[in-house]
Amino acid sequence: LGGRVGVILSDTFGRPWRNGLTDVAIGAAGVRPLDDFRGTSDTYGNPLSATVTALADEIASAAELVKGKLAGVPVAIVRGLAHLVTDDDGPGVRPLVRPADEDLFRYGSRDVVFARRTIREFSDRPVDPQAVRRAVAAGIAAPAPHHTTPWRFVLLESAATRTKLLDAMREAWITDLRGDGFSEESIAKRVRRGDVLRNAPYLVVPCLVMEGSHTYRDDRRNASEREMFVVATGAGVQNFLVQLAVEGLGSAWVSSTMFCRPVVRQVLDLPETWDPMGCVAVGQAAAPPRDRAPRDAADFIVTR
Repeated sequence: LGGRVGVILSDTFGRPWRNGLTDVAIGAAGVRPLDDFRGTSDTYGNPLSATVTALADEIASAAELVKGKLAGVPVAIVRGLAHLVTDDDGPGVRPLVRPADEDLFRYGSRDVVFARRTIREFSDRPVDPQAVRRAVAAGIAAPAPHHTTPWRFVLLESAATRTKLLDAMREAWITDLRGDGFSEESIAKRVRRGDVLRNAPYLVVPCLVMEGSHTYRDDRRNASEREMFVVATGAGVQNFLVQLAVEGLGSAWVSSTMFCRPVVRQVLDLPETWDPMGCVAVGQAAAPPRDRAPRDAADFIVTR
């Protein structure tokens, strides 16, 4: 060409919340892909904290207006932007791709359930309490019998409260294990399993309440009634865990509070009618989760 040029490869792209397609850059060389205005101010003196302009995408979109979608024109020459051309190939379009942990749309509708993974090691990054509350909103959208609301979520946002609860639960666990005849060495090893809760920056205790349940004249139906509420509580916790994953938070649902419910109710000052249903450790994952063991849905299906 006998000139100093940058090259952009483009393709059509759909956008969340917007109808219609536009062209974006899918490859670039010799051109600056972004303009970062963060830390500067606009002409009115307002500080800019999030403004990063996608230069390569803007150029690709403008060029598409000239080429047209159906005209069969493969190339457009864009003049007047020599200041964006670089001496080397540059970073390409990789800087335009948002990291997964910052992407509001990182999960498609078919991916979202599988986004929930058990995380047992957390970073020291703080947990956004509002993200947890949004997960609770998802939890209470679960199905439940008789139009009831059998879920309660106790958010342990105080480090002192978390420590007090875990210490009391540990003592109750040790007492049970000693009663079972375990050695002190074995007890110490088992108790260390609780570290996943102790090392988490945020804990949630989901509880079951039986308000609105039916009472029958026989134990069989009363047992079935409770099972319905237990299943509904599990559905609520599953919704809660999935939404935590959507919020970018890892979690681990541990059953421990179910084995010492009176202790949990006493420490957290909960009503006697609230049955703790485990404890959920919440936080930012310190490392990616291990691959999930493959399962074939056909192995879990019976057809009649």
